[in-house]
Amino acid sequence: MEGRQSIIDVEHLRLLSMFYYIMGGITCLYALLPVLHLIMGIVMLNLGSISPEVGAELSSQFAGWMMIAIASSIIFMGLTLGILQLLTATFIKKRSHRVFCFVISIISCLALPFGTILGICSIKVINKDTVKKIFAEK
Repeated sequence: MEGRQSIIDVEHLRLLSMFYYIMGGITCLYALLPVLHLIMGIVMLNLGSISPEVGAELSSQFAGWMMIAIASSIIFMGLTLGILQLLTATFIKKRSHRVFCFVISIISCLALPFGTILGICSIKVINKDTVKKIFAEK
């Protein structure tokens, strides 16, 4: 019975690794969507200096800086999460850093709806005693 459970656990870990690679790639891809807003913010800063009105220049610069700040923070957080998910996929595949994988599984639950499903499944699998033994062996 223990051999059968080991085969099932290895298959679950293989699937989790594959899904984390997919989720990490999708997260990185979606994190790059605000690049358009970043470019628009930069353009607003540069075009604001052309305006003849002083008030219009200040409001254009403020809006430009706000767009740059918000877009940059969204891009940074999204790419960070995507890279952490890709690392998690690699660690699950190598059967190492179980606690890291567990923490990223919890953080992935915030990415509705697919991240939540993946995170919950990961938490269930990673917390099994037989999987803990698999991670301890490597």
